[in-house]
Amino acid sequence: GQQEGANIGSPVANVRAATQRGLGKASLYVRLVPNATIDERDFITNTIRSIMDDTHAIIDVRTLTETTQTAADLLQVFFAVCAIIAFVLAFFLLWTSSSANVRENMWEIGVLRACGLSKWQVVRVGVYESLSLTLSSILLGTVLGGVVAITLTVQFNLFSELPFVFLFPFTLYGFMVFLALVTAVVGPWVPTMDVAQAPVALILKGADWCS
Repeated sequence: GQQEGANIGSPVANVRAATQRGLGKASLYVRLVPNATIDERDFITNTIRSIMDDTHAIIDVRTLTETTQTAADLLQVFFAVCAIIAFVLAFFLLWTSSSANVRENMWEIGVLRACGLSKWQVVRVGVYESLSLTLSSILLGTVLGGVVAITLTVQFNLFSELPFVFLFPFTLYGFMVFLALVTAVVGPWVPTMDVAQAPVALILKGADWCS
């Protein structure tokens, strides 16, 4: 315990001696061992603060980094929850619009079935149409979003004089792309299958086979 206290108190004693001698200092950096505990860091911080006046500021870089990382992780979780809610709503919206679209184009589906296409091929036609729209939206959204984000970041760095660092949220982006693809496949799958599995004659007549 005495040896540990001596090791911790040595840099503090040097700071106190330098302060008493009146040496001019612009900044002071204190590096602790990597395995230093929170109590040890707080002890060093409070001891240095006690021998300095109020015109100086003391920043614990490790604590500040951990706090920032925690806030960033919570923000990512918040974005993920918002994405899930948005895609659930988008799924039901796509399902409703696909059902209305299929009902309006029943005759075309009946013609495709009469030409020899199986129900699975008809379903794939609807899924491919939805996927093409979704993939094009993902591509355009990624390009435009990246350009806007980079532009705003560069403008912000002009005022803050910070270096430009490009950090892309690959985890959140991949999660949202996965949800978008699942929504694009499952959304039109159910209503198209409901029509495609009906008899061709009923589809061409536009009869309600569900009754």
